[in-house]
This record gives sequence, structure tokens and C-alpha cells, in this order.
Amino acid sequence: DTTGPDISSCGPTQSANAGASCTATVPDFTAGVVATDNITAANALIVTQSPVGGTAWPKGANSIVLTVADAAGNTSTCTATFQVNDVTAPSITTCATAQTVSADGTCFGTVPAFTAGLVAADNCSAVGALVVTQSPAAGAALGLGTHTITVTVTDESLTLDLHNDLDRGGSHAADDQLPGHHDVAAAGRPDD
Repeated sequence: DTTGPDISSCGPTQSANAGASCTATVPDFTAGVVATDNITAANALIVTQSPVGGTAWPKGANSIVLTVADAAGNTSTCTATFQVNDVTAPSITTCATAQTVSADGTCFGTVPAFTAGLVAADNCSAVGALVVTQSPAAGAALGLGTHTITVTVTDESLTLDLHNDLDRGGSHAADDQLPGHHDVAAAGRPDD
């Protein structure tokens, strides 16, 4: 016997969410393999996978090589996909402090930058790769009163600093801005 087993199905793609170290544990793919052989009975075929189940694997689409061996030692291989998703939003540990600006002669104040004092971290993206934005943007003009400035941190997987998760499918939106919001007050000038 010199003929390798015939693999009719390598099994479905499997996925998992990345944990704190931006990895997920590879599951067992061998049970999903469907194979037959010209001599060895299907239940006597030996199915192995590389990497083996239980291995920590990084974010992204990862190839899992499955090998089916018959009693004569002939082998056939197929490849399945293990998708590791980053659905963990960055965490804001320190936000900029509230600021007060003076209004100009037209009773508008200029929004200061709130992004510089922000400290954030993420399980999969380096700190330098995080994108920090604020709304309204620094330099915008606001009238007298207290205004909420929303600061958002987005990682490389486009997951946002989230406190109200609007979509669990891997794309998130920040609606409740705590602790990523600050009020800016524009103070009027005293009358002459």
C-alpha cells in the first residue's frame, strides 16, 4: 500500500477571541476531519494536527495543518483555519483633567487638547499604535457653558475604548464616555 488516505473534509474554520496576551488556545481540529483509505478502515486512521490543541496562537488567520496516516504509514494533509479575533477594547487608565478656557470677544472659547495627558493600554496593539481622538476637536470654538469632550482610543483592530458595547462582532463604539470624557467650561469676561 503506497496510497495516502483521501481527505474529503478538513473540518470547519474555528475561531476564538484573543486574551490578555493577544493569543488564544488552539482547539482540537482532528475531530472535524473526514477521511477514508483504500485499505485502512476510517476509524483506524490516525489524525494529528500542527500546532497541537492547547497551543497559544496569535491574533489573525492561522493555518492548522492536519495529517491523516494509514496503517502503512502513508499520509495526506489538509489545512484548516483558526481565526483569533481581537475584540478587547483599549483601556484608558488616565484621562486629561478638566480644563477651563476664557471666552473671546464673541463669547466663544477654543477647545483645548485633551489627548496629550491620556494614558491607555491594549492587549494586542502597542501603545504607539493606538489612535487617540477627541470630539469636538482641539481648536473648535464653543459657546459659553460646560461642554462634554469625548476622548476615544482605537486599537489596530479598530476596537474602541468602550463602555457601552453597541456591537459584539468585533467593531465597537464608545457611547458612555466614562472615564474618557471631560467637561470644558468657557467662562465669560466681566463687563467693562
